[in-house]
Amino acid sequence: MLCVASCKSPAEETVLRNTSLFSGFEKAGTSNKGLILVSNKSGCSMCELFEVDLMKDQDYAQHIYKDFVIQRIDENATGSKWLSRILNRGSFPIFLFFDTERKLIGIEMGTVKKPQMEKLLEKVRKKEVWVDHYYQPGAESKMQSSRLLQYVGGLIESQYFWDQYGRNKDSAALTAMPEPLNRSLSAYPSFYNRYLLAKYYNTVKDDQKARETALAALAVEDPSALYFNSGLRTEMKMLVDANYNVYSDAYIGLSDTEQQLGKIKFGEQKTVDFSIKNIGKQDLILNKIITDCDCTVADYPKTAIKPGTNGIIHVNFTAKRSGEFTHMLEIGANASNAPLQLTIKGLVLGD
Repeated sequence: MLCVASCKSPAEETVLRNTSLFSGFEKAGTSNKGLILVSNKSGCSMCELFEVDLMKDQDYAQHIYKDFVIQRIDENATGSKWLSRILNRGSFPIFLFFDTERKLIGIEMGTVKKPQMEKLLEKVRKKEVWVDHYYQPGAESKMQSSRLLQYVGGLIESQYFWDQYGRNKDSAALTAMPEPLNRSLSAYPSFYNRYLLAKYYNTVKDDQKARETALAALAVEDPSALYFNSGLRTEMKMLVDANYNVYSDAYIGLSDTEQQLGKIKFGEQKTVDFSIKNIGKQDLILNKIITDCDCTVADYPKTAIKPGTNGIIHVNFTAKRSGEFTHMLEIGANASNAPLQLTIKGLVLGD
């Protein structure tokens, strides 16, 4: 059970950022605490309000740190898309609450202010399971809470075992993977639970099942799965066909990934262009470009870019805040090397 008694000394502040799930559970386990896992994205103001409250109110912060480790996963950070892949949707933010036994108790979406957080933590302490009615992992809608918890909980458990195996080749962790994966699959077959199962079969040298599961993963085409798992889809194609080449599909060639805008007056707008070329063998389709700030807007070709031809991404920046800036844009596409990141930098002169 979670600790509910008051502490005589200040609780240790534990906030992990962009670490593996194994690290989060390991820290929570050694501290005998629950875990609050937060899916967010840099540049998202809603995603930062929870931590702002923690900084403003030390009593509130101590109350949380006494019983929980907080783990923030920024989907824009390199190697940190695993949580978005599990949830099969981007940050809002999304909060996942676990008890001291690594059991998923609840899922909450959006801004969670202090009064609401207190109520949610009390639910965790009482082990009252719930899922925010806004959370759905893919194209299917109106999935029941019990089914959603089975889907996410099974994948979380599988990810933990996969991380553990990756750290020290723990055979027991590998052996434990299929049960929670199949539990997750029975609730909702997504790209990512099929991907992990294919990786499991490949690791234990069951080539036939690895190939069958990889093909099933590649058959999933909902927009979220395509966006978050482009690189992993390439892995599955290689698993299906040892002779697969990334240039067999569309492939984005970039002359540069970063541009300097120089000095810009406050309130001024400036546009820079990034030239791309399809150096693959299939039509290139850009399906979205995500920016980390509403001051940055991208315009991109909406029709297919044929093999060997070029396209232009126009990036429009509006100087809304003085000082130096760095903004990221992420290209979503059907290319085997998508998503790709673009960067613009500059200096906004004082207003």
